[in-house]
Amino acid sequence: MKKRNAFDDINTEPKTALAKAKEIFPETQWLLVAAPSALPSFVNAINSTGIHACLPLPFTDEDLFVQVRLRYNEFEAGRKIKNLQKTIERQNKQLFQIAGNLSKKETQYAAQIQKKEKEIRVLESKLSSLLKGGLAGAEAITDKALDISEDLGLAPKGRFRSFRNSSSRIHHG
Repeated sequence: MKKRNAFDDINTEPKTALAKAKEIFPETQWLLVAAPSALPSFVNAINSTGIHACLPLPFTDEDLFVQVRLRYNEFEAGRKIKNLQKTIERQNKQLFQIAGNLSKKETQYAAQIQKKEKEIRVLESKLSSLLKGGLAGAEAITDKALDISEDLGLAPKGRFRSFRNSSSRIHHG
């Protein structure tokens, strides 16, 4: 029995051997070198496995170098595209997480704003009733209003309290 080598499959079943090679090395650029008389038997294999170029025998060194350079450039371009796709995928995941976090913060801030607006309405209502019925308890409401103003960042912490305390000493003292 004749001993088989790797090229026996290509000669007897070019489609199967090339498909197997394509499966093992999918990114590889394939250059088929064959005698013009052998090309018809390779047509199905070429079409089904995605051979990138065919170099018929005989060929010059320049023909070979040109084809190898073209295959190399195609391989590098494919590799760059694959790397860019991975980068885009990773960045899209990061952007999705950032957008989700911003949405959560927006919801939290909206709830805080609604709570503070409600407190302001309550205080305005109390202030209005105090102004109608007298100034008893106005100091407590003023303190609460200052707390809310400071929490909202509308007034610097303690600034108006010190002013109010100094003015109350003037009125009482």
